[in-house]
Amino acid sequence: GIADVALESRLATGEDQPAAPIAFETTTRAARAKIGAYVAHDWDVGALGVQPGDVIQFSIAATDNFPGEEGHGQIGRSPALQLRVISDAEYERRVREQLHAVERQIRQTQLDQEDVLQALERLSAEDASKDWTPQRKEQLAAAVSRESRLARNLKDLARRLKTLSAQMQANGVEDRDWPAEVRQVGDGLAKAGHRGLRQLLVSPDI
Repeated sequence: GIADVALESRLATGEDQPAAPIAFETTTRAARAKIGAYVAHDWDVGALGVQPGDVIQFSIAATDNFPGEEGHGQIGRSPALQLRVISDAEYERRVREQLHAVERQIRQTQLDQEDVLQALERLSAEDASKDWTPQRKEQLAAAVSRESRLARNLKDLARRLKTLSAQMQANGVEDRDWPAEVRQVGDGLAKAGHRGLRQLLVSPDI
């Protein structure tokens, strides 16, 4: 089993930092009888005295509870990763880029929604006395499938917008323009979602 898990880090200058114990939960894969650990840790890198541009190297070390020849558990380490500290200005620029990317995707989704609605309108405008031929059923199925994909995209965009808003609040990225920008993107998302819920055609049994 696993005895303990710790976060090991050092600055790019070569200065090692004290290992920080990490709370964990063990899991067992019955098929292979392997034991793993889920870890969660809030790391206050500001306490290290780093500045924008500094690089922190870190890894996770896990010690098992089987005493080896040296009388203590064996230690396994994750591959080393690097964390670069960025300035407030750079962080704000990155968040704005992500927000604008979400906005662009919302606009594209709105255009795609219009295409689907137009396709449904064309089908509904056809002579109702006509039989639903295999071709018409195929066209309807394609439009419904596309609408379903767009609905999933909207849900994903809503999650991304919520995450960005939370990141902005947590990191104090606020100014007079931010609330307006976020509301604008949110309004576009709501508008696209409303269009996606419109039903112009009652589909037959396809």
